[in-house]
Amino acid sequence: MELWQRFTPRARRVMVTANDEASRVFQTLIGTEHILLGILRMGEGRGYEILRELGVDMEAVLAEVRASAAVGKTQAPSKEMAFTPQAQRVLQVAYAEVREPNDQRIGTEHILLGLVREPRGPAFEALKERGVTAEAVRAAIEKGPAPESEPASVPGGGATPEAIAIAARELLARAQAAAADMRMHRERAESLLEQIAEMVEQPLQETGSGAMEHEALSSDRIPAAVGPYSQAVRANGMIFCSGIVGIDPATKQLEETLEDQVRRLLDNLTLLLEDCGVGLANVVKTTVFLTDMGQFAAFNALYAEYFKEDPPARSTVQVAALPLGAQIEVEAIAVA
Repeated sequence: MELWQRFTPRARRVMVTANDEASRVFQTLIGTEHILLGILRMGEGRGYEILRELGVDMEAVLAEVRASAAVGKTQAPSKEMAFTPQAQRVLQVAYAEVREPNDQRIGTEHILLGLVREPRGPAFEALKERGVTAEAVRAAIEKGPAPESEPASVPGGGATPEAIAIAARELLARAQAAAADMRMHRERAESLLEQIAEMVEQPLQETGSGAMEHEALSSDRIPAAVGPYSQAVRANGMIFCSGIVGIDPATKQLEETLEDQVRRLLDNLTLLLEDCGVGLANVVKTTVFLTDMGQFAAFNALYAEYFKEDPPARSTVQVAALPLGAQIEVEAIAVA
């Protein structure tokens, strides 16, 4: 069972309310004071009842803790906030209280016990001033009603009026917890959608339409494309050249040797780039496909003759075969 699932419906409502209290004062972290406010705002639950039994003036402590809660400078950036180290310790204590005995669920009384056992949090000071100690809370838990759990039934399958009332309150608490969960999920989804909208709105404002502007380019000085593709495409300030093999533009035949294929395809690439308004110096990335990596050294020496200074980034991959039986193919990306 996930830790969050081990919280009773009321305990879950306390944590949701703590999240709301932190957000209300523009805090990005949930502190012990926010958790205490969650218990106080509940108006029910074993944790709230223990405070009342110990003589705590609920309205007074609620007003005091709210007034002392630090206010952040800006709106919290996320609907799903983290906890302060002190608040984390509170939850760890609450979990430790129920980890061993009968796989019991974490109730609001266990969260309250965590608050009075964490001396570094603001909630501890507010409760200490009113005589609420860890010993007093633990004693109330041990002698008081059963921890928040499923309502008991009487022998024979029937239920007492008191058990029915408890069950009704439990169902109401679960419904309220479910509603709170749905609200949190909706808010997180809305926050995510807002972030996505911010990312996509800027390009739309710059281009004025949802489609990316692009232009197909070609050169009649090199062999024409032999399939449903463009020799090159200009898009977003870049020129993307399709893979080129070593075909002689005059004979339309593939050169025979690797050396001739390399020189021919790089010459063809130069012509294509020139007709696109740029040159080899504008190339920023090439991808090389070789059918035999054993010829890499020979190819590399020829390639260096064309890219002598500040050569572009490059990837070289061995493949099983290339169109027309070519031994090498090169594609390139250039800045327009």
